[in-house]
Amino acid sequence: ASAALERAAELTEETAVRARRLTSAAVAAADAGQPGRAKDLIERAGHLLTDPRSLARLSELRARVAFDEGAPHLAHDLLLSGADLIAGQRATGQRVTGRRAAGDAVTGDTAAGEMAAGDTAAGDTADGGGVAAADRVMAGLMLIDAARNAWQLSDPGRVAEAAGRLHALGLQPEDGLGPAVDAVTGAAEFLAKGPAGALATMRGLVADGGRIREGAHALRVNAAFVAGLVGDFQAGRDISAAVAAECRARGDIGKLPLALLTLTACDLYLGRFNDAVAGAAEGLRLAADTGQPNRAGYLEGMLAWIAAVRGEDAECSRLATRCLDRFEANRIANGPAWAEWALALLELGRGRFAEALDRLDAALEGPVRHQIQAVYFAPDQIEAAVRLGAPAGEPLRRFEEWADAAGHDWAGGVLHRCRALLEPDWDTAHEHFRAAVRLHADSGRPWEAARTRLAFGERLRRERHKGSARPHLRAALETFERLGARPWAERARTELRAAGDTSAPAGHDEAVSALSPQELQIVRLAAAGLTNREIGAQLFLSPKTVSYHLYRAFPKLNVASRAQLAGLDLS
Repeated sequence: ASAALERAAELTEETAVRARRLTSAAVAAADAGQPGRAKDLIERAGHLLTDPRSLARLSELRARVAFDEGAPHLAHDLLLSGADLIAGQRATGQRVTGRRAAGDAVTGDTAAGEMAAGDTAAGDTADGGGVAAADRVMAGLMLIDAARNAWQLSDPGRVAEAAGRLHALGLQPEDGLGPAVDAVTGAAEFLAKGPAGALATMRGLVADGGRIREGAHALRVNAAFVAGLVGDFQAGRDISAAVAAECRARGDIGKLPLALLTLTACDLYLGRFNDAVAGAAEGLRLAADTGQPNRAGYLEGMLAWIAAVRGEDAECSRLATRCLDRFEANRIANGPAWAEWALALLELGRGRFAEALDRLDAALEGPVRHQIQAVYFAPDQIEAAVRLGAPAGEPLRRFEEWADAAGHDWAGGVLHRCRALLEPDWDTAHEHFRAAVRLHADSGRPWEAARTRLAFGERLRRERHKGSARPHLRAALETFERLGARPWAERARTELRAAGDTSAPAGHDEAVSALSPQELQIVRLAAAGLTNREIGAQLFLSPKTVSYHLYRAFPKLNVASRAQLAGLDLS
């Protein structure tokens, strides 16, 4: 299509029509994953255009390619400039002239791109403040995507600016952008005041996402993105899967990495780890093929998170490092939010609670604090803090405020688990755990359900209710093994043995079988490289007690030092 449109432009004498066909060729090139070709066509069209509407469309397309190539600030400014050109608003304090917009040699990621190729609304009448209806809608789409870009930059000021400009457009109900505008309003409120009132405002776009017409790719992706903010991952998955299928059917390879990115995030949160890995791997490959480093960074961060859950230390570190390096180049914060969480989760799974807490606390000092991952990793902060005897009031408030506003069973279950972990009174903690298990029952979040079962079983065993602990620990073990979460499965297996479950194999080494359940538990952790203090934090023992158990275990294993433990089969 791009080649045919370019050839048609070459055969066209009328300047305006030739420019329009070059613009359409540029849109097709971008959709086909050829940003270099798209930029060349944009440049050629830009020298021919003079009317504000066409220049605005070109500015939008420049913004789309700019974002794809890792220039989100520029993409944001181009979107505001384009909206300003057709809606008569100020962009950044001065009007962007047609020649300036056309002369920029860059491009971005936006919602209005699906409109850029057409010759729409030439005869539309003006209303809503003197702006033609189609122009008003196009400006609105640009500002909606500018807000999403600003969110990914962790820039509350830019999100609020986009929201203000949207309201100033005078959009009408018949424009069909009401839910999307509400979502932008909610996002600005979320960043300024918190989630209490914001989530209800944002939900309308998620509910509308499945009904948005085919072809409105970026608007539907925005709906899937907002689904992640309000915690409705099944809706987000449904929308993303439909968009990805449409991209495949239409050959829109340039748009597919973004669709796969939102689909991967929903699969990950839903505990569909194998699906998430498959989608992310494909998205990563396509992002490399189509020159989209910002998409690659986001996908690397999510793959690092799954590697952490699965105990793949080297892979997690490699992917997280690549993701963080990309942040230094493009300053898009959602990638490092995943990477920092992944590295902390790796530490948490290995029982290195101080390192996990330090990393999450440090992440909140930077732009990650404005990303939704800061809400979702709050329970991990709480668990690490509880193990260390550190305060956890702030992460509890952060998750509690969001969970209460979201109203999802899975979120309520996680909140009850957090309260149980923090509760010193056993009877009260027991009620929280029971409520958490009940809410997790049909929540579709197996990872969180298993985490809750593990924590409940650990607490029951410590309270000397071993018989009651075993069913929860078995359920956790089965889920962790199904998810491939090896470090967490090992924790559950170790707890089962400590709770006297003979069905959990104690290994094949006769020397190992001579160890008591607690000795075996401690020896395994020591073999993994944990210090006595770290082992004590994980098992709620004093370092002195850990040292005593190691002193008793070494002769049984015929070893004289911790270093020799690494060579033993302790399975």
